Amino acid sequence: MSSDTLDPYSVLDQDPIKALEAALAREAIRRHSHKPEPVPALAQQVGGEHYKGMAIQPIEFSMANHLNACQHTAIKYIVRRKGDRLQDIDKAIHTLRIYRDMIEAGQAE
Repeated sequence: MSSDTLDPYSVLDQDPIKALEAALAREAIRRHSHKPEPVPALAQQVGGEHYKGMAIQPIEFSMANHLNACQHTAIKYIVRRKGDRLQDIDKAIHTLRIYRDMIEAGQAE
């Protein structure tokens, strides 16, 4: 009989506390040896569902089109569906104004 197979009769000869500790240790090892499949990051969202339900999330669009941080942030504010929509539009406009200022100052393309 292998060491991980429990012989029901051998337990009678053991200290019950030590037998329980050994069984718990074996179970802990068994549980930790089976790692769950990782969930793709785009399939999750922290703090809501306002991007996850979209056909393409803003981060996917931005990365695929090589957008900079200002362009990405403006798009993100425009397309999300949560909270105060007018405030999100104001945030997008503010981000675009920052981007414009950076272009005019020669700090961005």
